Amino acid sequence: MSDTPQPAPSPAPQQAAGPQGREESLEHVHRALESFLAATRSTRLHRELAARAGGNLTRTEAFVLGHIVGYGPLRLSDLAETTGQDRAITSRQVDTLARTGLVERVKDPADGRAHLLRATDTGLTLNRGMRTVWSRWLGESLHEWSDAELEQLATLLGRFGRDIHPLSTHHA
Repeated sequence: MSDTPQPAPSPAPQQAAGPQGREESLEHVHRALESFLAATRSTRLHRELAARAGGNLTRTEAFVLGHIVGYGPLRLSDLAETTGQDRAITSRQVDTLARTGLVERVKDPADGRAHLLRATDTGLTLNRGMRTVWSRWLGESLHEWSDAELEQLATLLGRFGRDIHPLSTHHA
């Protein structure tokens, strides 16, 4: 026998949890999502963060403005599709953003009859400010998390966003 320490044996590969374990894990994911959504969908939270950035937007208005900044210029129908909202609701939100000078309608160069939505300089500035405020809030909220944990969360949330499907795409 050698006196040289030997590496610890590798743990046995994990067995599939089986239907019961998977259902329990999915229930944990569901509870975690409920907690996450309750914390981040608060109307008061969104109003406060928007106010800190110098704006007065509802959660849905900020969401729509963010999509116009991120994906625009784009048509109303494309905006409704990317946000997953009804076109009429999206139209009302865009009207509010346009009235407040955050979004403008411009002629579509590919089709002069249609309009594209784009953020104004004021809208871009407010959106940037809101993202900064959100980042600060997240930084304060997650100050005890390591950089590796934050990267892991970002990776898993990104994967979750790509993998989750609307009900209409699931096969029974």
